[in-house]
Amino acid sequence: MALLVGSGGTFAAGADIAQLRERRRDDALAGINSGIFDRIHKLPMPVIALIDGYALGGGAELAYACDFRIGTPTTKIGNPEPGLGILAAAGHRLADRITAQAPLAVRLTKSVFHAPRDAHPLIDDIAQAVLFETEEKHDRMTSFLERRKGNR
Repeated sequence: MALLVGSGGTFAAGADIAQLRERRRDDALAGINSGIFDRIHKLPMPVIALIDGYALGGGAELAYACDFRIGTPTTKIGNPEPGLGILAAAGHRLADRITAQAPLAVRLTKSVFHAPRDAHPLIDDIAQAVLFETEEKHDRMTSFLERRKGNR
C-alpha cells in the first residue's frame, strides 16, 4: 500500500502557473500533465490519498488518480483549470461558475470526462494540446499571475 500525504494544510496545490503558462502543444502531446497520474493509477498496490486542506488543479487530479481518497473536515478539492483556459488532465459546479470559465476548456473537459476509460491519457493530451495553443489560456494565466502579484 502507498500513502500520499500533503503538509501544512495543503494536500497538493497544483502546478506553478507561470511555468504552466509557457507550456505548448508538444508538451501536452508528450503527456507532461497526464503521465504521472496515469503511472499512479497503474501502480500494482493500492494508493491512498490522505487529503487535509486544499487539493487543487493537479493536486485534485493526483487525488483522483489514487484508488482511495480520505479527507478531513477542511478538505477542499477543486479543478480551477477551465478558469485558466485549460482542462484538468485527469478529468463542475454551479452554472454561474461554469459560465465564467473558458468556453472551449469547459467543452473539452466535459468531452474528456465522458471519454471511454481506455482512451485516456491520449484524449487528455490531445485536448490539452489544443488548449495550450489558445490565446485565452495565455491571457487567463497572465491575469491570474498579475492578480497574485498584486495580493503580495
